[in-house]
Amino acid sequence: MTELMLHQMHGKELKYTWSQLAMTAQAGATSITVIDPVDWEVGDHLVIAPTDKATRDCRSDRRDTCQTEERLVTAVRQSGTQTEI
Repeated sequence: MTELMLHQMHGKELKYTWSQLAMTAQAGATSITVIDPVDWEVGDHLVIAPTDKATRDCRSDRRDTCQTEERLVTAVRQSGTQTEI
């Protein structure tokens, strides 16, 4: 028996859904600089992933030491390359 599934996504289409950091974001940083001029807006959610070796057994609620952080965009500056979080 073949089962068809429908996947719907709603929201604004973004030109950039991800970008690389232009420089390291230090612990406690309140802004990040990315290499692409992103079209993110205040209130958008960002997930900042680590670049080091992947850790096993990371929790999906991010309450662990896996170094992945979720932040809200509070401002976008410098033609979209500077994002305050």
